[in-house]
Amino acid sequence: MKKIILITFITFFTMTLKAQWTNNGAFLTTSDKVGIGITNPAFGLEVGSSNYTISRFKRLGSGGGAAVQIANAQGTQWSVAVGANNHFGISKSADPFGSQFIILDNGKIGINDITPSFMLDLDAGGGSNTLARFKGSFTGPQGIQVERSGGDKIRLVANYSGYGGGLESTSALRFSVNGNTQSNPALYINANGQTGIGTTSMGSHRLAVDGSVGAREIKVEVGTWSDFVFKSDYELRSLKEVEDHINEKGHLPEIPSEAEVTANGINLGEMNAKLLQKIEELTLYLIEQNKKLDAQQAEIEQLKEQVKQ
Repeated sequence: MKKIILITFITFFTMTLKAQWTNNGAFLTTSDKVGIGITNPAFGLEVGSSNYTISRFKRLGSGGGAAVQIANAQGTQWSVAVGANNHFGISKSADPFGSQFIILDNGKIGINDITPSFMLDLDAGGGSNTLARFKGSFTGPQGIQVERSGGDKIRLVANYSGYGGGLESTSALRFSVNGNTQSNPALYINANGQTGIGTTSMGSHRLAVDGSVGAREIKVEVGTWSDFVFKSDYELRSLKEVEDHINEKGHLPEIPSEAEVTANGINLGEMNAKLLQKIEELTLYLIEQNKKLDAQQAEIEQLKEQVKQ
């Protein structure tokens, strides 16, 4: 009786094995789900333990890709996959081609971006003021590009095909340090190339500075100078005319008034030329007065000689 039971059990077990596994001599296969350390495998192969579970070796639908999903006992899972299009992806989701990390077959890498258009494309997302893309290549000079999704772009470029290295921006550049705010940056360059130091209001100036400027040397280029005063055809005003102008206007001829300077400032090169003009005119006045004094002194000496005689 015992022999009959043993033979029946062996026959049933053998039939069960034949029903689950197929051995053609080179391969051992089964169409069933296999669990190691787990009694209810949900995928082709699932390996489990009390704390961490390696799970879900499975194909990606009908696309022909393959994925490994790793999960812990709390249900957190990461997917690692190679797609049918040769893309490689890592994602913290059931979708192995989620947005965490992807490498396309052309070598482009996306971090939080499953469709990288550059060699390295990082999208932090989160809002209009959040870093969106860190890009390492673009048309023109090569470098690094940081942009807000659908918004401004800033590029750090190297010298390339005649381009100088530096920063490029599609809009204003702001440099803030030591607590400077966005509205009051230490250095500001607008989209027109105007630069402000300590100010964002440049008016019509290429460079505006809110504060003092210290320098060892400043060179101002001007189109004209004031040496025309010494030409023979220059009409020098009489001192009486200068006096009348001062009494009427309150300032020297051809020099702006206090009100004009307060309202509009001065052109440094133009003002230096005007001041030199007045110095040269003053020199001519002195020369003229000296000639008169010499003539008067000669006349005095002559009168003294006549008195002596």
